[in-house]
Amino acid sequence: MKTAATQPSQGQFSFANADQYRGEIHAWDVVHEAFADGGSGGRRDSNLQRTGDDGIEAAFRTARAADASAKLCSNDYNTEDWPAAKTQGVHRMVQDFKSRGVPIDRVGFQPHFGSGGQPDSFQATLTNFAALGVDVRLTELDIAQACWTPSTRHGHVVAGRYTEFGFQATGSGTPMVAGCG
Repeated sequence: MKTAATQPSQGQFSFANADQYRGEIHAWDVVHEAFADGGSGGRRDSNLQRTGDDGIEAAFRTARAADASAKLCSNDYNTEDWPAAKTQGVHRMVQDFKSRGVPIDRVGFQPHFGSGGQPDSFQATLTNFAALGVDVRLTELDIAQACWTPSTRHGHVVAGRYTEFGFQATGSGTPMVAGCG
């Protein structure tokens, strides 16, 4: 969404159309992929995020005002490894927001696992975020080398990895994910 549509003037967010969805949407992805990869643990360089957490905070407060019943979510990728700077940066933001009453209800994870599977610290990551009082969800899951056909042994292994994380299988036993078209 264009900055002018959501923030016509500094610190004044407008989601005029949100009222039409009040009570109809279970969860809002308020902040999506806000943090930078690499060792800084900071936010991506964008005009909406250069000021730190205040713009993100304003977005969450505005979303809560627009719909008090919706779950409000921050969602990012490459945050599955607990000691990683990006994971720690997101965790610090959520911890800060929860301590100050900023309305954040859920953290979404978009893991991109290599062929070796998830990092050893993945469960710790989920546990540590949940301990902050937010729901945790896998909102996307990519597994490297997941090109497969259901009839191959490798296909069954990959299908098993997806279903292990709760992604539903179709009637044929294959996960509801796209292959490598």
